[in-house]
Amino acid sequence: MAGRYSTVVRIVISGDTVPMGGQGDDPGPGTADSGAVYQVWRSVTGRELSSAARREFASRAAALSLAEVDGPELTAAAERVFGVCGKLLLADWREEIDEPGLAGLRAVSGEWEGDTESAALTLRTEIAHLIESAITARDQPRPVLRRRLGLDGEQGLTLGALGAEYGVSRERIRQLQVRQLRQLATRTGLSRRGSRRGAVLREVLRGLADRGGRSRGAALDEIAGLVFPEAGADLRLHTLAVIARYPAQVRAQLAAQAAQARDQRRAARREQAAQARAGKRLRRLLDAAQWPPQPAAWHGDGRGDYQRTREVGDRENSGQFLSLKLRRVVAYESGLEHRFLQLCEASPDVTWYQEQPLVIPYTCAGTRRDYHPDALVQLADGRRLLAEMKHLFEMATAMSQAKHAAAWHWCRAHGAGLLITDLSVTHTQLMQRTIPPEAVAVFAARLAQSPLPWPEVHALQLSTGMSAHDLTACCLRHGWIIDTTPWRLRRR
Repeated sequence: MAGRYSTVVRIVISGDTVPMGGQGDDPGPGTADSGAVYQVWRSVTGRELSSAARREFASRAAALSLAEVDGPELTAAAERVFGVCGKLLLADWREEIDEPGLAGLRAVSGEWEGDTESAALTLRTEIAHLIESAITARDQPRPVLRRRLGLDGEQGLTLGALGAEYGVSRERIRQLQVRQLRQLATRTGLSRRGSRRGAVLREVLRGLADRGGRSRGAALDEIAGLVFPEAGADLRLHTLAVIARYPAQVRAQLAAQAAQARDQRRAARREQAAQARAGKRLRRLLDAAQWPPQPAAWHGDGRGDYQRTREVGDRENSGQFLSLKLRRVVAYESGLEHRFLQLCEASPDVTWYQEQPLVIPYTCAGTRRDYHPDALVQLADGRRLLAEMKHLFEMATAMSQAKHAAAWHWCRAHGAGLLITDLSVTHTQLMQRTIPPEAVAVFAARLAQSPLPWPEVHALQLSTGMSAHDLTACCLRHGWIIDTTPWRLRRR
């Protein structure tokens, strides 16, 4: 560990320890406050230091002013660091107190392959805080960069849409975006005493970009797509490159590499047997959908009964495509919705579909609202299916759960199935997922005390082995809620 706390590391690595419950001498005189710090360290780690190591511990703990920290904050930081790292170095402990969530940020590199969704959400949360702190007071009323990246709980907006909202030109919005990116670059380049967050974020991004046999630009482009799934490809890549502190010339090379990789991916997709693949994938989703005991048999299609109930908004990943199956233009509002409608277009199991086909009333937080499901699908076997596309953690928000309850009520009344999915896993599969009860008990106990912010949730995930899929399943099964602005986990 370099920097301010580097002399403290040897306390736990080379210090003399005895098993928990062993006999150690009392610490030396003048260490009453540090004794309380040691008791927290001992309780969290399950280890006990010898008398000589305890005297050194007390000296270093005093140097780091750990005894001045409130007990609950001291314990929470210790549990996060130990849960992530499996050890509790005093330097890491102090930094986690100063900058909560830093331990979880460091763990992203090792977590990326095993639980990409949680790792990507950690990066997204950290970057959102970084952008918030970087934007000057003059730009706070118009947070263009945040809204373009979709960091306010909505899909990324285009320059034109933001210009219309703020009453300025598209070019003025672009200028504000450039200025806020410049402010972000300045912020990430600052070296503030006691702060490691920007440097750690930079190291994590560069480390992830250098993994594997792909070009750095292709790797960073994939990371950007997971961190900002509803933002424009060029903007999200450029934002990560700025945060990673790549020079302008290198950023241009990364953009060229990413564009080449995207072209290659598009070419490969065109070469695939789209119809066969779509049919197989859609059948898997249909098998894992929620169906009433006796689905109704629908004859013909709903061309005369259903039409789009609202116009598609101007979003970063919204658009249209020409459907040969329906002989008309089909509109979509998100990348997930586009991919699902393309599955319907290519699958021989689908004879007809309609985007935003109807309005279902529902109530959330005491307010009556209107819900427009993504699609109604007519299957070749006569069944119909209401479909909603949601990213994994979005399935567990209060609004999504209220929508899903209203949608299932409509489906039961009409003998239709219900498919809620991120195209990898369905709501039904999550409800049936097996989760270790001891991990659920740990989360339930903490939630009984108070809502948990993302750093706390992430640390508990790492210490209990609960994946993003497990956490979402627990929310759906036990009535837990995920709030996105700010991100936190709470009970209903």
